[in-house]
Amino acid sequence: MIYRNLFLIFILLFKEICIVYSEPVILKLLVNTVFDNEGASHRKLVNEFNEKYAIVNNLNAKIYIDAKSTENSSSDIRGYGDTFSSALRNKRNKYDIIHFYSAYSKKYGDYFEDLSSYLAEEFKDYDKELLKNTCTNKDGKLVGLPFSLLMNVLYSNTKLLNKYGKTPPKTWQELIETSKYIYDEELKEKNIITRFFNPLNEKTSGSLSIHEFINSFRESNESPTPPLKSIETIEALQTLKNMTLEMGVENFKSEYSLFKLFNFNSTLFMNFSYTMHDESVFMTTALPGNKANVTGTIINTANFGINKSISEERKRLSVEFLKFIALKEIQMKYAIKDQFFLGNTKLYENNDFVCKFVQCDILENIKPFSYFNNDERFFGNDDYFPRYQGLLKYIYENDSITDVIQRLDDFTKIYELSLKTDDSIVGIILFIVFLFILICITLSTMFIFIKKLENKFIFLSKNLWVITTLGTLILLGTLLALL
Repeated sequence: MIYRNLFLIFILLFKEICIVYSEPVILKLLVNTVFDNEGASHRKLVNEFNEKYAIVNNLNAKIYIDAKSTENSSSDIRGYGDTFSSALRNKRNKYDIIHFYSAYSKKYGDYFEDLSSYLAEEFKDYDKELLKNTCTNKDGKLVGLPFSLLMNVLYSNTKLLNKYGKTPPKTWQELIETSKYIYDEELKEKNIITRFFNPLNEKTSGSLSIHEFINSFRESNESPTPPLKSIETIEALQTLKNMTLEMGVENFKSEYSLFKLFNFNSTLFMNFSYTMHDESVFMTTALPGNKANVTGTIINTANFGINKSISEERKRLSVEFLKFIALKEIQMKYAIKDQFFLGNTKLYENNDFVCKFVQCDILENIKPFSYFNNDERFFGNDDYFPRYQGLLKYIYENDSITDVIQRLDDFTKIYELSLKTDDSIVGIILFIVFLFILICITLSTMFIFIKKLENKFIFLSKNLWVITTLGTLILLGTLLALL
């Protein structure tokens, strides 16, 4: 009995020694990002997981980052999609964990593991609407854990506003008037400032800015984004064109510049993604709207998903990394240290401590959130972003506003004949012609029953004439399948 117990103890000790000294499982994390350095949040997360969390929790795993940034891959939006196509479609087992933006949840969601059961407890702390709109695939399965919220806000020059007793604008008209007043006053002192810096040429962030401007012309924050061919969209594009003419086209054609963000002497207002900044230099608020208290800000998220093609053991270890990310203390730490909004928005509700470091009121002012339309025909399609830039043909050039809208609308639709006249009257015209021919053929059968004309139809019996006419009507009726 003693030998047996000693043997069991030896086995247990040997098992623990093997765990401690065995080579860890290397999990590959694919990150597609603009910035990749040691200060990047994904780098710090992985380092903390490898050096602390995995060791404390006896996880025999380490994360290795394969980062695709503008330095080592294409900066074009199509390059982003190509990375996913290569990683998930052609090399299914190459990556275990994928970092992706919510716009791709529908397009690539089928390649990710359903996390509903793995992270059931963690998801209880997250906003259900946010998860539904940013982390679900076409079947409604939760395929991503949102780590950070990405959204544009209005940066206002604190020094200049205080100098002239002005406050951050809540409407576009107020922004135009305030910027003109301060610009004119500064000009008297021989200071030339940029009234509003809002680059529209960049294919991704520029397209988002246009989309948000259109979204800001809603009736209220509860209203959906105006349809492309709506009166609100036309009014928004006309207003945007007038702003470019009044404030200087160069401030809308330039590229984004962090120098302008922190150059408080020359920039009054700026549309830029919410990031760490000095509140004594710039204050941040929700983007203005056509009406007060209506904003165009659209929420996008950076998610982490798990490749569904990897082994169960690798999935289990990958889930541990996502659980680590979802920890409240980790979320709090990054919200305070890096000063950006995390995926768990409930952390900012009535949390005075966290709200000392980030502008929590922005989240309140944009509720309920507007989300990207990640349908594969729209922003989930890499070709849609450059096509969306076609709206600039109206903003900068002399193309008709209806033409540029129609060209973009054509890209997202598969047209069919319809009795509705929203897009074309061709369907209703063809239906009228169809009815006319149908009535004419039907009425023509009466000629075979007129005595004076019987000798004209003797080569077929009356029954055969009726059958032939009926067959013709059936063939003609197939046109209805097009309507």
